[in-house]
Amino acid sequence: MVKRAVPIAGTAKCTPHDRMFVEVFCEALKSDPAWKNGEYTEPHVCQLGLKRLARVFALMGAVPNFTNAKTGKTGV
Repeated sequence: MVKRAVPIAGTAKCTPHDRMFVEVFCEALKSDPAWKNGEYTEPHVCQLGLKRLARVFALMGAVPNFTNAKTGKTGV
């Protein structure tokens, strides 16, 4: 019996949709006034950026069809 498993979901190449999300994730974190190139003075100072990032993650499920319609690309 398997005691532990690590599921990994991926694609052969990064789609335009995925690339756009990665850029937005980075921008959400870097928009935090405490960003300072990731050199945090204390662990809790990055809360604003993490809250912004959580809001972006909440949108992920609804956006692929919109992105495909705007770029003219189909599939994932």
